[in-house]
Amino acid sequence: MSIPAKPFADRLRLRVLVLMLPFVAACTIVRPLPPEVSLLNLEVTALSLSHATLSADLQIFNPNGIAVTLKEVDYVLRLNDVVVSKGQSMEKVRIGAGEYGVATLRLSSAYYDLWRVLKQASKDEDVEFDLKGLVKVGGLGVLNKTFRFDRAGSIPLEQIKP
Repeated sequence: MSIPAKPFADRLRLRVLVLMLPFVAACTIVRPLPPEVSLLNLEVTALSLSHATLSADLQIFNPNGIAVTLKEVDYVLRLNDVVVSKGQSMEKVRIGAGEYGVATLRLSSAYYDLWRVLKQASKDEDVEFDLKGLVKVGGLGVLNKTFRFDRAGSIPLEQIKP
């Protein structure tokens, strides 16, 4: 005696659906916590006739219990209240649960903007920075989620002199 194909296929589909339901539900329930972003380093890396290229290392802490992938960073960098660079980085960085990762942003700044910053600063003074932007993360069990960040502080003037 053989089992009719249609009821067997229906039961098999139902079993697969029941087995996959907890995994699908878990993926939609995970709400990642925002990553903690801080400016680790900022330095001039190259000079051209029209602009300076800077490198900014962002240290990013993943407070979540699962690994996430940093997919995109949109940023605006101000030094002494002068916008010196803004843009987007598409470098992907995977950060484990409870771990730190580093994302390097390549920034381009016009000499005029850097001159305005240097004009405001005295020789022994640190430069105030304000880094704002958006971080888009994703990963296993995490749909793409975008978080805002806003970090301010000061850095030694020597790091940004062309």
